[in-house]
Amino acid sequence: MGWNVSLQGGKISCEGSVEGSEVVRLNKMKPVVGIVVSNKMQKSVVVAVDRLFHHKLYNRYIKRTTKFMAHDEKDQCYIGDRVRLDPSRPLSKRKHWIVAEILRKARIYQPLSDNTISQTSTSVEASAAPKA
Repeated sequence: MGWNVSLQGGKISCEGSVEGSEVVRLNKMKPVVGIVVSNKMQKSVVVAVDRLFHHKLYNRYIKRTTKFMAHDEKDQCYIGDRVRLDPSRPLSKRKHWIVAEILRKARIYQPLSDNTISQTSTSVEASAAPKA
């Protein structure tokens, strides 16, 4: 019985043969894609991942949503971002994923800053002033 442990791009993969040529993989988690639903923690985000599966009795596809906590090292994720999560070793009680990349940034409403508010208010006052 021989085991091969390799480190590729920061990921550890373990393979071994049991009873002849049978190959056993230890890491069963696959990368997933989801949408950030909360970023209120420091260096952590909650990502909702949707999956479809076929229900045999109803002969319909059913959508289920699972929420994963993920580690965001640079604190770059915002609510609504589409991200790819890679599995990792357990980082805390509920955190077993790392944000690998941000696939699409969310379109966030940006409130007017103080400079633009003062410029628009002076232009409104100028246009509202009576002309002689």
